[in-house]
Amino acid sequence: MTERDDALQGAHLAPLSVVCQLDCGDQLVDVGVSFDDRLIIATSAADAAETFAGRDDSGFASFPRSVSAQTYELAVTIVDDSGAMSRRRIPGLPIAFPFVQLLPDGGLVVVGARAHFTDDGGERNALVISSGGHVTHTFCAGDGINRLQTTPSGRLWIGYSDEGVYGNYGWGEAEREPLGRAGLACWSMEGRRVAEFEAPDDFGPIDDCYALNVIDEDAWSCYYSDFPVVRVSLRGSADISVDAWRCGVAGADAMAVGRDGRVALVGGYRGLHDRVVTMVLETGETTMFRLTLPDGADLPAQAQVLARGRYIHAVHDDQWFRLDVGTLRT
Repeated sequence: MTERDDALQGAHLAPLSVVCQLDCGDQLVDVGVSFDDRLIIATSAADAAETFAGRDDSGFASFPRSVSAQTYELAVTIVDDSGAMSRRRIPGLPIAFPFVQLLPDGGLVVVGARAHFTDDGGERNALVISSGGHVTHTFCAGDGINRLQTTPSGRLWIGYSDEGVYGNYGWGEAEREPLGRAGLACWSMEGRRVAEFEAPDDFGPIDDCYALNVIDEDAWSCYYSDFPVVRVSLRGSADISVDAWRCGVAGADAMAVGRDGRVALVGGYRGLHDRVVTMVLETGETTMFRLTLPDGADLPAQAQVLARGRYIHAVHDDQWFRLDVGTLRT
């Protein structure tokens, strides 16, 4: 028995359902879900190594670029659960490793994962693009971005990796305090940091934001190193309140939130891409499941698995799959 088999022993099967067939073409750059449950797929025909996935090799390590070696075009396909698709094209994009989210006015926000601190300040790795295709705002959203989701009001919740929290790429030195120091922050479309996460008493800080699920204006997260479940609610223009529950499901990198008082933590270390652990928040009771394809076949490790609202999503082999966590029963 392998380590993975041992970790999944006793798991109940959780078959995904097909939502629709996809026809996006080109290379996959990013997959996300909007605040209104539409799938967002970003693709490009450009040379990945020279554009959206470029890296610099120092001889002993490889580092992701913050800026593309050459500008490129990004195609953004937005799909609803009826299969209806709309497509937008963003030409001349300079950002590497982009995340793409939909805004309530039909615009898009594109944020690069990395941003150096230079003599001119932080690189502007966030672009707000109107529904007409015009860039209306650019700003630095910090380095080490792991997760990005927008709210129905147009705010941006951003989760940061340990590099974004503690500093790299010139951040964390002298007066260069990392913009991602809190691990989770809410931003306006104009580039103003509206609020930052602060761990409640008896809970550790965010070292690395593994999972993020934005529902309405609230952000849910599960983070390294203690892996609690937290709900961060924005009150008014800047004040936040935080609810927290101990969980300990290590390595979960996606989280769905059911309507029945359960959360579903997806993923884990040791190749557990298909593991789902549901937890009843009130009691802490947990149950383990294993995601499968609709016919019961194993979900391939290369499938893109993510969560938003009450749904777990997977994209594989030009198909969109989905599972409502409220249907998970033993």
